[in-house]
Amino acid sequence: TGGFSGFFDHTVRNVNAPWGGVGTPWTRPLDILLSLFYLFTPHNLSMTVRLMLSATWLPPCIGLCAIAFLTLAIRRHFNNLHALGFAALLILFSPDTFYYFTPGDSDHHGLLSMLWCGVLAMLMKRDYDRVTALVAGMLLGLMIWISPEALILTAAVYALLGLLIFWQARRAPGLAYTALGAAIVASIGLFVEMPPHDALTRLTYDSLSIVHVV
Repeated sequence: TGGFSGFFDHTVRNVNAPWGGVGTPWTRPLDILLSLFYLFTPHNLSMTVRLMLSATWLPPCIGLCAIAFLTLAIRRHFNNLHALGFAALLILFSPDTFYYFTPGDSDHHGLLSMLWCGVLAMLMKRDYDRVTALVAGMLLGLMIWISPEALILTAAVYALLGLLIFWQARRAPGLAYTALGAAIVASIGLFVEMPPHDALTRLTYDSLSIVHVV
């Protein structure tokens, strides 16, 4: 709403909230995916119905991507056709599947779960080269953009890669490129979420801000 300046308006309108609307910071990536699915819905339906259809079918697709990432991670160490079966069973018996990947349950935690599976697929590559490290970092940065909850997993990845350097010094560039990728994407998210002129001064998300993260 409101042209370019309205791009930074995160208010969800027409909801039954105490103050007439709720803010949704750090959810742009999920909004982008919902908008993309919206383009493939029948054009003769109302906008509300098309958005509901988009929100209905996005979670199962995210779940399928999670299975694909887990399969890739498994096959990088166990290169056989049983890998897909193990990944599917893992998803099938995971409580997250029924919370985040069921039709109609469009929640940023499902997207976070899928991206984390992508990070695992990158980490499981035997030759953790610079390109792989950069991709893993970018996925972590996207997770941080979606929610500061991802800081816990990001810290765990940094710690793991840092410990590996003690045994194999040649792995040092892997940690550096992972951190670089995360910093780049998180910084892009910062300037997408709020106007550039106050992106480095506004503190949001309670006591933890994307400003602190970057």
